[in-house]
Amino acid sequence: MVDKFKIGDLVEFDVSRKYGIVTEIKNAPEFEPAEKIADVMVKWIDGGEFWCLDFTLRLVSRHK
Repeated sequence: MVDKFKIGDLVEFDVSRKYGIVTEIKNAPEFEPAEKIADVMVKWIDGGEFWCLDFTLRLVSRHK
């Protein structure tokens, strides 16, 4: 499992820069396991929720 993010982390989306909280993480099935790319479910500040590839997100604050 890829560990760039943890559940509860505060993240930003690359393009729109809105804030969200990571709620789920899984290996991205579209990529080979050796590539270590994750699908990250994010609950956004505006109430939306969707999967993002890990490389499209920026960590703002780490949940301990």
